[in-house]
Amino acid sequence: MNWTTMRWISSSHCGVGVVVVIQASLLFGMAARDSSTWDEGGHLTAGIAILRLSRFDVYSVNPPLTRAIGASPAALLGPEPLWELAKENEVDRPEFRLGANYAYHFGGAV
Repeated sequence: MNWTTMRWISSSHCGVGVVVVIQASLLFGMAARDSSTWDEGGHLTAGIAILRLSRFDVYSVNPPLTRAIGASPAALLGPEPLWELAKENEVDRPEFRLGANYAYHFGGAV
């Protein structure tokens, strides 16, 4: 190999490295910006409650169809949430306890 060939190879490697660093920083930025929100666990467990138990009282502030569709993979393949955290009364809002517990115990399983 002569000097110009070696210089071209090293500059192309440097260019690839710059592209990889830019791509990685963009991916990390998107992951931080587009990650789950504080109430997403409640929506997930509410959808699982709809599909597995036919319970519509968990997180009953929105229409149930989107929760059921969004939670269908977790309801079919994921573990069972701890339903004893959901008390059946009209003033209790169990979805946040259920969601936090589900994410803590089974976050990597879904």
